[in-house]
Amino acid sequence: MFEYQQANIEFINQKTPFYDAQCTKEIENIYALQKIQVAIEEAQKLKLSSLIPTKKIKFNGNLNQLVDMFYQLNRELFIEGKPYIDANTNDLAAWIVNSFLDKEGKEISPLTVKTILKPSKEEKRPNTHKRLDIDKLL
Repeated sequence: MFEYQQANIEFINQKTPFYDAQCTKEIENIYALQKIQVAIEEAQKLKLSSLIPTKKIKFNGNLNQLVDMFYQLNRELFIEGKPYIDANTNDLAAWIVNSFLDKEGKEISPLTVKTILKPSKEEKRPNTHKRLDIDKLL
């Protein structure tokens, strides 16, 4: 639009609107669409935030027992060939951290949860006799 305004125009077609006026209208249209898109995204976030509980749940057991339950549902137990909880480690860890407090009512470390969720870190999960066996509950 700026190049057009600075250009030396030799011929102006009287039957078409001026280019800079068209550009201005298009820019206004783009801004209006952006405002609508932002409003829609905010409405969706508000709707989602109303569904998500704002208070975290305190888990009175050991943290590794809690995380191991989700590990079992994600890695060991399947329904129709798919895990009960189908999520990647980062998303699952974020959900646990955002949903629970430890037995002392403190925030849970995302790094700790990610470590327990790693298949190679079996020693970080509870021993067989302390493990909460989810398979019996299903």
